[in-house]
Amino acid sequence: MITTPFWLLHGAILLALAIGSVTDLKKREVPDTVNYGLMAVGIVSGIILSILNKSIWPALSAIGGLGAGYGIGALMYYTGQWGGGDAKMLMGIGAMQGLFIPVVSVTTFSNLFSGVPIIITTVLTIFVAGAVYGICFAFYLALRHWKKFKQAFIAKIREPKIMKRRYIITSFVVVAVILLFAVKEPFFKILLALVAFTFFFGHYLTILGKVVEETMMIKSMHVSKITEGEWIRKEIKIKGKIICGPKDKLGISTKQIAELKAHGIKTVTVKQGIPFIPGFLLGYLFIMLVGNWINILFFF
Repeated sequence: MITTPFWLLHGAILLALAIGSVTDLKKREVPDTVNYGLMAVGIVSGIILSILNKSIWPALSAIGGLGAGYGIGALMYYTGQWGGGDAKMLMGIGAMQGLFIPVVSVTTFSNLFSGVPIIITTVLTIFVAGAVYGICFAFYLALRHWKKFKQAFIAKIREPKIMKRRYIITSFVVVAVILLFAVKEPFFKILLALVAFTFFFGHYLTILGKVVEETMMIKSMHVSKITEGEWIRKEIKIKGKIICGPKDKLGISTKQIAELKAHGIKTVTVKQGIPFIPGFLLGYLFIMLVGNWINILFFF
């Protein structure tokens, strides 16, 4: 069966992720031309492969990958975890990779659904890589603005609610350490240690994220530089009418931006998220080096 050339598949995705990473870091946005271009290349490649193989499955695979990317991306977007550019990028990757495992028989369902599709492995890898990248990015911001961060961090951990939570978690960790000496089964020792470690460091990583967000990710921005999807930190009212604010879970819309400009609003306070496309890039580089690791570990 004729498949997408290695250089085209990985080259197109890496190029899109590289451009997206640069623009995301600089402007907190990914150009639609990059995302839609990647989708187009994926769909057109699927159609060409269908013609060459005289089979409808490559085209359906590309469309299915696009749909899978849309489904997962929309879930992340509408829950406020990703921006629109992140979701569109995943759609492009899905269209390029396809939804199905390469078909051995181009006229039947033979091996069509054997194993886990690469797009699913890519998504899981991106989530893990993105989490690691996000933590590293937060540490980078904290170290870069150390004095400001240190003051805010100390103030945060002294808040009554945070102190109460810290006492509970510390007590749990102490109990877990005592149980480690009582439990003899190695598996339960490891499990108990992992849970205690996760609770303890997860607590402080959560505080780190909140402090970084509150002290370094909230900025005053000129309306002319605002792009669709920016999260508005403070509610803006004009003549009693709410134009935009924190309740807009999907961020500000182009219509709302136009309203701000029409009413002469110059600046607004926005909450910038961590640019996530570099996490996509790191995850995809791992996929290139290792391959479909879920199938390698569990199926083949």
